[in-house]
Amino acid sequence: MTRTILVIDDEPDLRAIARVAIEVIGGWSMLEAASGDEAVAAARASRPDAVLLDHLLGGEDGLDVAARLRAEEGLGSVPILMLSASLSIPASEHVDGFLAKPFNPRTLADEVAAAAGWIS
Repeated sequence: MTRTILVIDDEPDLRAIARVAIEVIGGWSMLEAASGDEAVAAARASRPDAVLLDHLLGGEDGLDVAARLRAEEGLGSVPILMLSASLSIPASEHVDGFLAKPFNPRTLADEVAAAAGWIS
């Protein structure tokens, strides 16, 4: 099944690596955003199957962006997965899972699928 993943990160290099991991290795499609405003606009327009969101997004807190995404109509059940190098992220009702940064491009799609609950 083809899925669409919205990757939100302020680092262009990370988004490029994620694109290879998601599209080439995972066989899915990827949308990208570099800020919370871009993320909300992309999510409104595309209704992704999952969101992969950087915890520290430039001057924004990824948890705040997750809350904004959750507030959007039709996005309440879309898995939001926080991507972070930090081991101490506060729990949030708006985030469904956490993935380590840096990530392994070869396993990212499988990690997203597992964290999103698409495989057991």
